[in-house]
Amino acid sequence: MARIKNLKVSAKGRIRLPAALLARWGLQSGGEVACLEVGDAVLLFSGGVEAPKSGSPGPFTEARRSTVAVRASSWPPPKKERISFDVGGDVWEVSWGRHDKFGTAAYWIDQTISGGYADDDAFETMDLTTATVWGLLHGHGVVAEVANAYLDEVMALLKSDEAPSAAAVAEVLAAPIEGFGLYRYPNRKAAFISEAVTRLISDPPSDDIDTLRAYLLQLRGVGPKTAALIESGFRGAHAEVHVNDIHLRRALRLSGVFRAHWDVDRHYDRFETAFLQYARHGNVPPVALDMCIWDLARDAGSEAFNQND
Repeated sequence: MARIKNLKVSAKGRIRLPAALLARWGLQSGGEVACLEVGDAVLLFSGGVEAPKSGSPGPFTEARRSTVAVRASSWPPPKKERISFDVGGDVWEVSWGRHDKFGTAAYWIDQTISGGYADDDAFETMDLTTATVWGLLHGHGVVAEVANAYLDEVMALLKSDEAPSAAAVAEVLAAPIEGFGLYRYPNRKAAFISEAVTRLISDPPSDDIDTLRAYLLQLRGVGPKTAALIESGFRGAHAEVHVNDIHLRRALRLSGVFRAHWDVDRHYDRFETAFLQYARHGNVPPVALDMCIWDLARDAGSEAFNQND
């Protein structure tokens, strides 16, 4: 059965398709999409449609994949005025703002929903070993795309040696991957990965998900941010976590969700508590909101946040 989704049209007339839809239709790098206006609805067709020949059934049967109906009458979502936060007794309110104004509290929630980040199939989960390796490959200046590229290489090593030495992992990380170049700090990250994988085999965590964060923080090289990243990979959309980085801090300090005087090294728990409250205000999964803000704020660049209005 087709699902109806709300998509946002920007002031410049641009429309953002859900991330899951882009992946399913193979449009992450662009492509052609045809649209057909039907009364107060629009039908989108992946790959475009061929002009119907004489006597043919027309574009409905020429569509190469399934369609999505977007009803204009269902937009915009209900507006809130203000939302409140309480972090350790520090209480403040934030203006919800317009859903179509970049940087407002409403904007990021809206983008999470309309961009498909909150879809049930938007996140693929990993087993804990894969998620741990994935988390450890990130951070310390390693670009996300590079870390993701090396994940397959390291996991291929683990298939032949489930507890590889640090030297073996370092050899994999030291080999350049075409299109991504060299991995930064291969020896340091290799030691972390080797120790973590060995620990997961010899002393695995309990099945109690509430203790997973504490277990992960005992692994060398894993701090609060990496632990949250690992948990998001392991639990997917069910992870009640916040992966704090510079892009999210810029975005949510501008909106007022994060306090300007908080320091990420000393107040990580405050950032996470406020973020989880924010996700609940918007009724979206925290990991989906986190990914949406990181994705869009990184693309926007720091100059987009150098504003006071």
